[in-house]
Amino acid sequence: MPNLKLGAGTLALAATVLAGAAAARADDLKAVGTDGSATLTMCRNWLIYNDCRDYNHVTVPARIAVGDTLGLDFGSNPKEYEFPVVRIVYEGGRCTLYSEATGDPQGINRLIVEPCSDRSTVP
Repeated sequence: MPNLKLGAGTLALAATVLAGAAAARADDLKAVGTDGSATLTMCRNWLIYNDCRDYNHVTVPARIAVGDTLGLDFGSNPKEYEFPVVRIVYEGGRCTLYSEATGDPQGINRLIVEPCSDRSTVP
């Protein structure tokens, strides 16, 4: 019988972990509406640390969806960057669009759109 209790406990733990993972991604959206402006954070990995720089007032489309690739122009000495939208996370009226699905969120290129709205069901 001890093995049965261990098995039930293991199943309960696995269910809790899976439920937590699902809840952590519950705020992911498929598409967002914007006011046409965002803050771009570009990061470089220098092996020992990440170095990130923010660029404000970057022009973005009114609707952005996962799978889009945005052609962005930014900086005082204009630069161009093709930003792939891989994941969108909604956090209280603010959306963070990530260029990678996994990894340390502080070291990933991202766009912050505030305010934003859920446009997942609008074509």
